[in-house]
Amino acid sequence: MAWTAPRTYTTGEIVTAAILNTDVRDNLRYLKGLDGRTDFESAVAFITDETSTLTGSQNNVVLAANSVIFRWNGASTATFTGLASGVDGRLVVIVNVAASNLVLNDEDALSTAANRFALTGNLTLRPDQGVMLEYDSTSSRWRVAASGGPIDASDILSGTIATARLGTGATASNFLRGDQTYAAPATGAPDSADYLVGTAQGGLSAEIVVGATPGGELGGTWAAPTVDTIHSGSAHAVTREGGSTTEATTTSTSAVDLLTASTLTIAATEPFIFVANTRKSGGGIAVCNLKLNATVVAEAVGSDAGGTQALSHFSTTNAALSGSFFASIGPRVTSYLRSGASTYRTSDTTAHTEKSHRWMQTADMPTVEITDVIIRGIGDVNAPTVGCDELHVYSLAAS
Repeated sequence: MAWTAPRTYTTGEIVTAAILNTDVRDNLRYLKGLDGRTDFESAVAFITDETSTLTGSQNNVVLAANSVIFRWNGASTATFTGLASGVDGRLVVIVNVAASNLVLNDEDALSTAANRFALTGNLTLRPDQGVMLEYDSTSSRWRVAASGGPIDASDILSGTIATARLGTGATASNFLRGDQTYAAPATGAPDSADYLVGTAQGGLSAEIVVGATPGGELGGTWAAPTVDTIHSGSAHAVTREGGSTTEATTTSTSAVDLLTASTLTIAATEPFIFVANTRKSGGGIAVCNLKLNATVVAEAVGSDAGGTQALSHFSTTNAALSGSFFASIGPRVTSYLRSGASTYRTSDTTAHTEKSHRWMQTADMPTVEITDVIIRGIGDVNAPTVGCDELHVYSLAAS
């Protein structure tokens, strides 16, 4: 039943039973919550509160009959073991406005059973903390309905967090217990393992003591370890400079750039090697050759029937064939600018299956840093598909 706005009566008005039932009876039922939820259109203020200054251990603390807010302002710590005056559903808010702690003891036999608190452990209300308690007549206990207030960071460091906030199910071997006790873990390193130690350790059962100065067959003193320059962070003898692992193909009958390994840093005085896979499909000659930076040092020629001028070469066999090549180039210094060598092998069973040679260079190699290794490809007039993949470039240490 909903709330009805109170009637304004006029002088001489006849008051009927229907008017009184609506204006008085029904609204009183609404306020009491007999017909459903009661809604408040503004804040609810409790004017029935009391202030207590009790200290020390207090049993069966008596609440005023109509008290809702219980302000504790004791001069020193107090411990309550129970509250009297509990009736089913009664709510009381206990607020610590003092500078000391107020402790509510859990299930303390010093108070009458029906006046005790049913908590998860003793509850400490520090200054400016509070708790709302509700009386449960079924179990005849005061229970926490809500609680709040700050936890000081120093509590965490000093181990004085209230028991009820953490619980007491922990054991003494746990790092932090709910009963305000810090304890280091009970066990350290496993004592069943072998350890190489400098000094004997009582907590270990199988340690191997070598000491600061080894004796016996070890003899002498521990020498500072040495690490050779190859493994001490310096450049290794072989360094992968880069490559390309995405296949490129062409059917061009003119030489074109096919596959590129870029952003390389190979000095002119550094030798380097490179490898790649090649293939062709269909009839016709397929040839791959080389370009360094912007210089074509060995042009791919589709009429190279013998394969002597190429990094890789496939004959006119009308079949899908594949192979790979390995090439090496020495330092690019004066008088040694056409000194590349390579070997290749293909799946062609009729011709040119394997060759090792110096390919026919058409220009000197650059004497500057090599930044790009480019494989060029070409097919003859039959326009086979020429493919190249898995190009990898490695530099070799010069010293």
